[in-house]
Amino acid sequence: MIPPATPGTADVTLRGLLDAVRMEWTKLLSLRSYRLLLALTALVTVTFGTIFTLIAATTDLASRADLGDPLEMSFVSTGLARITVLVLGVLLITSEFGSGQALSTFTAVPRRWQVLAGKATVLSGTVLVVGTLSAAALLAVARVLFAQHGITVTTSTETQVRLVFGSGLQLALSALMALGLGALIRSSVGAIVSVLAVFLVLPTLSFTLGRVQPYLPGATASSLTTVDALPGHLSPVLALVATLAWTGTILTAGAVSLEKRAI
Repeated sequence: MIPPATPGTADVTLRGLLDAVRMEWTKLLSLRSYRLLLALTALVTVTFGTIFTLIAATTDLASRADLGDPLEMSFVSTGLARITVLVLGVLLITSEFGSGQALSTFTAVPRRWQVLAGKATVLSGTVLVVGTLSAAALLAVARVLFAQHGITVTTSTETQVRLVFGSGLQLALSALMALGLGALIRSSVGAIVSVLAVFLVLPTLSFTLGRVQPYLPGATASSLTTVDALPGHLSPVLALVATLAWTGTILTAGAVSLEKRAI
């Protein structure tokens, strides 16, 4: 008699990942705070981007030259929107430990790295879509406002497309790094303070950090939404490689921490 077939390791792993993704998707949709942070991401991107566009459009010609490409000024708002996705990325994992829900989560999906992978999949996909659509809306608004003020946008179509998708990508990768740091630190307050320091404070310390500064997570992510590489900063392509490396490293560290430490 031939015994019934049993699922292989690959099948079990895939099933666990799919279960984790479904579970995390349900959590993301059901919790009001997560939906609010996603809505704030879009609101900050478009609202502040519109304000920055109006500032660039109404600035006199001499001062406008100092500001650089007017379209790049519009997309400064994506750096502000990063704050909301950083908080979202942290809370997606630290709230589990704060509420005691981590025990039931890890009981449902025993392989803890799969839980983190599920969260990363749902988080990155959602933030990428919200960030990209918000950036596309901002681009449309900026073009209209510049046209109304008699300013011709000379940025190439290629670069405009890169700005839109780069905005969504840098927000998604930033959120993933926050998720990884949240898995390492586990405290909501501690993790939020840490990610804000890494992304907002460290990039401003160029006088202290010198040549290291352009390679920090906040600086590499910001370089994804520049029209032209700033002096001393990475090009968008190199910035993407560096940001992906940071994201992979931090998420891996977070996964190892989840597997090794007790709840």
